[in-house]
Amino acid sequence: MVFRSPPTIIYGKGTVTSVGEQAARFGKKAVLVCGKGSLRKSGVLDIIVSSLEKAGVSCAVYDRVGSDPTTSDVDEGAAFAKENGCDVIVAAGGGSPLDAAKGIGMLLTNGGKVTDYEKTAPEKESLPIIAIPTTAGTGSEATRYSVITDTDRNIKMLLSTDGIIPKAAILDFAITKSLPSFMTAATGMDALTHAIESYINVNASPMTKMYSLEAIRLISKSLIPAVLYGRNEQAREDMLLAALYAGIAICSAPTALVHSMSRPLGAWFHIPHGLANAMLLSTVMEYNRPSCPEKFRDIAI
Repeated sequence: MVFRSPPTIIYGKGTVTSVGEQAARFGKKAVLVCGKGSLRKSGVLDIIVSSLEKAGVSCAVYDRVGSDPTTSDVDEGAAFAKENGCDVIVAAGGGSPLDAAKGIGMLLTNGGKVTDYEKTAPEKESLPIIAIPTTAGTGSEATRYSVITDTDRNIKMLLSTDGIIPKAAILDFAITKSLPSFMTAATGMDALTHAIESYINVNASPMTKMYSLEAIRLISKSLIPAVLYGRNEQAREDMLLAALYAGIAICSAPTALVHSMSRPLGAWFHIPHGLANAMLLSTVMEYNRPSCPEKFRDIAI
């Protein structure tokens, strides 16, 4: 049984300022991969850049990643990072920038285009990635997965390799407090789906089940308060931890039917990933319940 998790996890309020120290462990020139505006608008981008500069790490900002990272986002991001001589990646935002950063890092060490690796594992590890999630959902800061949309074929490609697991994950729940209610709910349901699908997976181990059940407990306790009262720090802290725990769980006991169906929904109809999971989860749970009733009993308790 193989159990995977990020080598370093930095956790707590204000820890986003440690990004420079972490990046300096791996390089001197960072590419900061982020979305098209929210990170800058919230002020988090300035905090990250300042921390990098204080640690002696220069920074080139690649802020072109959309709500679903595309093959173009990844290919162009890799070209941008290569042109700027970057040797470390800082990924900040929701699952989209984090997934894009994994694809970018993989291309910088292996070459080619991201579609080359749809069914072929890369030979080399990604460039080192420091992941800073600003949503509590995908757990991408902890996983070996990256989901990239190929708009030419209307599919979501799944990249899966240990070489793209971030070297460090920085969990600062304070930077998630401004997340809108809808995004809080949708990403929270993504985390819940990860935890449930991992727990009932035939490959689940005592370690993955421990993380899954704790994620389910935290989400059951704190998702609604986080949606209704976004400035509630305890709820935001619980949700960020739950997303991490569920991400660690799926890294070794992966997702299943819900995610297999939600990816085409996202690719064809551009339904947000967490919302697609939420639409499917209860029906799939009912379908799966007869095969492992004892596991669903544990989840209910």
